[in-house]
Amino acid sequence: TWHFLGATIESETTTATLGAVGVRKANPMANLDFLVVPLGKYLKNHKEFGEQLKHCPQIFSTNYFLKGKNGKYLNGILDKKVWVIWAEGRTQGDYEAIRTPIGNLPKYKDLKHLFKLELNKDYSKEDYIKQFTLRINFLLNKLDRMEEMYKAEKDIPKFFWNILFKLRSELINLQKKFGKEEITPSELSHI
Repeated sequence: TWHFLGATIESETTTATLGAVGVRKANPMANLDFLVVPLGKYLKNHKEFGEQLKHCPQIFSTNYFLKGKNGKYLNGILDKKVWVIWAEGRTQGDYEAIRTPIGNLPKYKDLKHLFKLELNKDYSKEDYIKQFTLRINFLLNKLDRMEEMYKAEKDIPKFFWNILFKLRSELINLQKKFGKEEITPSELSHI
């Protein structure tokens, strides 16, 4: 699903952009404004190119700007260093992960160790749960936004729709299984 991750990148408007602050905007591959071919053709070419590679890069998705219910950021500026070190270690087989429909999540014990080692900082279980709990409705809303945007485009490849619908189904099934909208990493580690 690496090609789907890039196709569903969103950004949020800031004070540096025109218009209202905090508006989510789809920005496939983070370069929508620079595409010189139709989006559907671009996605098809992107997937075909990736499938020809002998050594595909591993893809990691992070939200550096994740906010809590109080509207404040859940991460400090330097915390990004830990995410990058964990990702690099993951490529080397140093860390296990919790499999989820949206990708693999770090295990608490690994992040706790890395925060202490790299930042000399205690990393609480509470912070971990806030940062890595799957918010099913939030994810389903994002899929709805992506579906709406891509419906307006011509010739979007079938693989895109297959992944979107499969992901939506898996998230809905998780929500039904647990009977709630937010599922913690420890709950996910038992599926």
